[in-house]
Amino acid sequence: MQELAQVDRYILRIRDFDEPYAKQDFYRMEANGAILRVAHGAYVLVPERERRPDPAWRPPLERVALGIAAAEFGPSEVALIGPSAARVHGAIPRPLGMATVSYPSTRPRDIQTIVGTVRTYRRTIGQMDVVRMNNDLASGLVTSVEMTMLDLAGKAPKWSLTSATRNEAIRLLAVRSDWDLVDELADAYRKKTALQAARCLIEETT
Repeated sequence: MQELAQVDRYILRIRDFDEPYAKQDFYRMEANGAILRVAHGAYVLVPERERRPDPAWRPPLERVALGIAAAEFGPSEVALIGPSAARVHGAIPRPLGMATVSYPSTRPRDIQTIVGTVRTYRRTIGQMDVVRMNNDLASGLVTSVEMTMLDLAGKAPKWSLTSATRNEAIRLLAVRSDWDLVDELADAYRKKTALQAARCLIEETT
């Protein structure tokens, strides 16, 4: 299936292809190890060097989360947020069992994948400061270092992180933050309480 092999997206869904034998092509390529089913109705291309029946290769959870969100709403309308953004920025070194991603219009829900849970949050791109990333963990939009720090320092949403991991991530992000931008974002996105919490945490360790 040439169209499937050349498509420019990370998550592949049978319903996105008009070819009459798309379902059979997906099943054949899955059996050959060319694609891997990562969630219900969602597949990813397996790197050529890893292609074999029942491949051991697994994609990063953060990339799967962005791909699933982008397949539904478009890559310019979704972003990794919270703990997942912190992980992409290098502030959480250990893999997480849950990825957090924004959706422009939906109730928060969990999507089970073979590499972990994708938790969606209702938030539009206009409600956050984002940057584009392209590395081993993510390819797409991610909240900026400054926005991520404010998100983690805020009281809502309640991220699925231990206090120690959350606080350490805030400290690491703070070192890399442009504090003039932090102040601007706190004003623009009503995160002054989060800013105060972040400053208090940082002052405790200095």
